[in-house]
Amino acid sequence: MKTITCILAGACLLMACQTPPVYYKYTRLGLERLQAQEAAKSISYFTSAIKANPRSPEAYVYRAQAEAALGEYAEALADCDSALSLNHDCIQAYVQRGNVEFLSSLFAQAMQDYTLAVALNPRLAEAYLNRGNARVRLHDPLGAIEDYGYAIQLKPNSPDAHYNRGVVRFDREDYEGAIDDYTTALGTGHLSADLYYNRAAAHYKLKHYEEALIDIEKAKKDLPSHADAYKYRGKIKYALGDTDGAVKDYQHSKNLHTKSTESYVNEVRDRR
Repeated sequence: MKTITCILAGACLLMACQTPPVYYKYTRLGLERLQAQEAAKSISYFTSAIKANPRSPEAYVYRAQAEAALGEYAEALADCDSALSLNHDCIQAYVQRGNVEFLSSLFAQAMQDYTLAVALNPRLAEAYLNRGNARVRLHDPLGAIEDYGYAIQLKPNSPDAHYNRGVVRFDREDYEGAIDDYTTALGTGHLSADLYYNRAAAHYKLKHYEEALIDIEKAKKDLPSHADAYKYRGKIKYALGDTDGAVKDYQHSKNLHTKSTESYVNEVRDRR
């Protein structure tokens, strides 16, 4: 399942007349390093931005995102708290704090912060998506499906929302619904082996073996060393009556160090 979708938006900007020009310079440089996945370098720029304008909640939120990328969760939470002390309505800060709490396995707290964010901006699709992820971890699949639905209403072509809702629907044995979501995600141009693999599994559960075989072949093409794809293709081939092909796939999966494949190999051989 996809986990966190981070947002970078100027929700907490101060008026330009209150902000020295050097602040924008350091913020821009920090964002450039952050987007280049150089979180450590970005932190120094955001720190300089904070020194240039200590009253800007935005710089604290950006630095929190960089700290979270480095696994510095305590520091990131402290920066989010600093941002909220400067602006209690800073949507960015609630979302980022929720993200850090999620990464820290504080799922109930994360859900509360995402809820505060959508209360301030009911059209924030990313917050609904992330709150849905938190609900999954809190064993609330129906709430998660509802939140993914809100995210999809706001961004119909969101591959992550469709993917995640598909996973939850599959777990609830709503295989048709899962197939619909995986198909929509694929239709957005977000092609991935995981999507094809998951849709193949849903087709298999519905005994749509031909469709399952087509999807598992696509998954295997993208990830030729995906051992589970060989194992699943073996199951599909066995269901289609191709026991020789099934044994070959199970054996290949075994060679790729997939656990529990031996039982499948022995089961098929015993029935040949």
